[in-house]
Amino acid sequence: MHTKIIQNRKKILILAAPLLLVVGCAGLGPANQPPEQIVRDLAAKRWQAIIAKDYARAYQLSAPGYRKVKSAEQFRAAYESAPVKRVSAEVVSLSCDAEKCRVTVELKNTPVLPFPFRGTVASAIDETWLKEDGSWWAVEPL
Repeated sequence: MHTKIIQNRKKILILAAPLLLVVGCAGLGPANQPPEQIVRDLAAKRWQAIIAKDYARAYQLSAPGYRKVKSAEQFRAAYESAPVKRVSAEVVSLSCDAEKCRVTVELKNTPVLPFPFRGTVASAIDETWLKEDGSWWAVEPL
């Protein structure tokens, strides 16, 4: 009887192994996506964080070299000094090669002016994202 149980367990393991392999690989997600999709998602998350004033989260998407010379507080101060209330951001175009992406983001802002202003102002900015050590990072101006 003991050998039957062992044989049944072996059969179950043999049958379950492919399923476990598929489930385990599903966690690799972004590594299997094209750079355009990865960077589009990261750029959108970064701007969502900036709009929400979650500068610590946005800072973590900045290139490691930038983070070596600029603190999270300096990053926050740079974005908070803009005389606008950020309303929305949308990635409108991007082009990538294996190690670099150029991203255009359309921003909608409400100016914070000393006189009344109604409405939003749309503008576009170009960003560069670089792949370093297998991860994509936003290049910030120094």
